[in-house]
Parts: sequence; structure tokens; C-alpha cells
Amino acid sequence: MSIGVDWDQEMATLTDAERARAQKAEFLRQLGAHAISVEPVENLTDEETTRTAKRKTAEFAVIAYFEEPPEEPLPETLEVRHGNRRLRVPLALRLAPRFRLE
Repeated sequence: MSIGVDWDQEMATLTDAERARAQKAEFLRQLGAHAISVEPVENLTDEETTRTAKRKTAEFAVIAYFEEPPEEPLPETLEVRHGNRRLRVPLALRLAPRFRLE
């Protein structure tokens, strides 16, 4: 969403990714995400990591789940602010049906 932070300076920790999820959940829901999770980057598929090679420098990523690909392109990262600190957390998209109770 914003530029100006060097990925190689700091890695996105679990706390950073959880903060990004909390701060950006409404934005992602407006784009059509029906679920949002945080996962270790090592759990991402090769396809999910090809959006940017720098994803591998982070420990955790925010995953937005959509039933269909969103009409608007998603940003590659979500910027987290905590005090004077700014960090970009990787954002990945996964296609999955909504959970339905049987």
C-alpha cells in the first residue's frame, strides 16, 4: 500500500502480521475477502510466492481468502504502523469457497 520501507531491514514477525491483519481487515473485506489468516511464509505455495521474490525475507504473511479472484488487484504488501516503526507484511491471495454450516 505504501513504499519506503526496505524489506531487508526487518522481517515481518507473527506480531507484525497479526497487527497488519487487524489494521487492514476491513479494507480486505471490502475487496471481497471472506476470511483472513496469518501463516508462516514457508507455508505459502510457489505460486503465492512468485508475486515478489522479497516475500522470502519475511517470516509471516497475511492470507486473504476469496471465492473468486478480486476485480481489483491486491497490493503485494500491507503496511503496519506501530509507533514510529513502519514495516510491510506480505499479502497472499487464496481462492477457497466460503465455509458453510451443514
